[in-house]
Amino acid sequence: MIYLSEVETPLGVLAIAECKERFLAVVPGGLNGSPLISLRPRLEPWGALTLAVRRPLAQRFAGFLGGGERGRWSVDLSLAEGALARSVYQTLFRTRPGDLLTPVELAERIGRSTEVEAVEAALLKSPLLGVVPSHRVRKDGAPLGSPEEQVWAEFFAGLPDELEARAPCLR
Repeated sequence: MIYLSEVETPLGVLAIAECKERFLAVVPGGLNGSPLISLRPRLEPWGALTLAVRRPLAQRFAGFLGGGERGRWSVDLSLAEGALARSVYQTLFRTRPGDLLTPVELAERIGRSTEVEAVEAALLKSPLLGVVPSHRVRKDGAPLGSPEEQVWAEFFAGLPDELEARAPCLR
């Protein structure tokens, strides 16, 4: 594991690491501490978009949580693989912090109302850890994904918009 940083947050210490197995891990409790909650790192698929944002994003995320720079993060979504994924990510970026969508609403917004499962799959395969705010998509009142993601969504909801829009999508 390649250690990047450990930062204090209102949720406790977070360790942000890049691992040789191609994923970024955001670990509550720090690398040597007891995690506050169990979060699973997610495998990052290879692709131009992933490679363009991995390390800079982890470093900026650590800076945000550590009280550093809070400028807007920009990502070239044209690097996303597939028109459907690009449409999903662009729509999520335009969704205001605090607004929630269902997968059906998201599919309708991108003109793919008959492809709800494909929209959900694009969310779950997102290579943009911490950039694409998929915690804003709710299914049956809960975030799409793991129960732990709800803790993250609630935590980030109380932070400034420029940080909240980058809540991690850990699956």
